[in-house]
Amino acid sequence: MRKFFCVIMVFAVLLTAVFSPIAVSEEQDDLSNYADGTVVSVKDGIITISEYNFDLDLTKNMVYEVASEVEFENADSLEDIHEGCEISIEYVVKDGKNQITSIYLYEEEDV
Repeated sequence: MRKFFCVIMVFAVLLTAVFSPIAVSEEQDDLSNYADGTVVSVKDGIITISEYNFDLDLTKNMVYEVASEVEFENADSLEDIHEGCEISIEYVVKDGKNQITSIYLYEEEDV
């Protein structure tokens, strides 16, 4: 009986070790992230933003997909977003891609 209990415990620990990272990874995909910076380009539902990375202490160009259900603030559509605009975005990572869920367009006096 003691061997059976030990085998069950080992099996339970192995299952936890295997499925725990998967659950954490899926959970992190649904978390919202935030970024802001200057628009470098907008084409075919893709926005490239020049943003400051505090962790690396440098400015990088980051690429984001615009989700179909994106919400706009201070803009009516993606057509109002162009090179040189200052924006703040909320995005989620899905299937390894950054998908924008919300875009805030800064007005001239906001910058």
